[in-house]
Amino acid sequence: MSAMLETMIKSIPPLLLAATAGYLPFRAGVLNIGLEGLMIVGAFAGFLASAATGSWLLGVLTAALVAGAAAAIFAWTVQSLESNIFLSGLGLNLAAAGLVGIASQVGFGSKGVLRPEMIANRTFPSGNSTAGFLLAAAAFVLMAYMLRKSRAGHLLISAGESEENLETFGASLKRIRLIALTLSGIGCGAAGALLSLDIGAYVPNMTGGRGWIALVALYIAAGRPAGLLGTVLLFAAAGAAATSFQGISGVPDSLLLAAPFVITLAGLLASSALRGRLGKGRK
Repeated sequence: MSAMLETMIKSIPPLLLAATAGYLPFRAGVLNIGLEGLMIVGAFAGFLASAATGSWLLGVLTAALVAGAAAAIFAWTVQSLESNIFLSGLGLNLAAAGLVGIASQVGFGSKGVLRPEMIANRTFPSGNSTAGFLLAAAAFVLMAYMLRKSRAGHLLISAGESEENLETFGASLKRIRLIALTLSGIGCGAAGALLSLDIGAYVPNMTGGRGWIALVALYIAAGRPAGLLGTVLLFAAAGAAATSFQGISGVPDSLLLAAPFVITLAGLLASSALRGRLGKGRK
């Protein structure tokens, strides 16, 4: 039980950080489908920066900046070029995995696992799980406070719920959504960095669908920060249980590893069914 709890605690920060990041554009009325791709970019950039500098903090900051820049470009294509946000988001996910693979091959001669000694002859900073947990928790609390208490938060919510109110404040809908999408990239980049810095290596597709799980958490939370936190904790517990039971329960490992995604799908279906009943009840 203690091992499972430890695994759960370690899995919470990247997932909570990604969900918190995605929550901002979600409340602004746009859904960032590219969370998974932004986490991949962050995991790669964060690992390279930490391996080159020997600094955990510089790794996280670099990942946040690189993924934030990628998200800003994505937001520009959506807001200024008026491209379809869903197709652009899917394109971002595919492009992130592909470009990172190309960069890895060109720069280090491998599309597989990258280790610190392939980047620089220095000691790689050990994973700082406490700092990662504090970072994710601080980001969540700050987000919840901003949306509830600050003018910026009220403008962001108005962008998603009452666009006409923005005219009263003289705010630009496109600008608010651009900022929200860029901030989501910054948060996802940091989330991806936590994954690679925790194990001290970059592994292709190491995000393991966490960006997609974060998207589902947004939908289930239905605009409530407390609901978002609860959903993230549920998914983290499911993933930890699946990892802890591998090899000892008699159930195939592949089925156990799929458990978090099965629970994610079940939660999505249950949420949809509940909303449908509530909608009929109001009629």
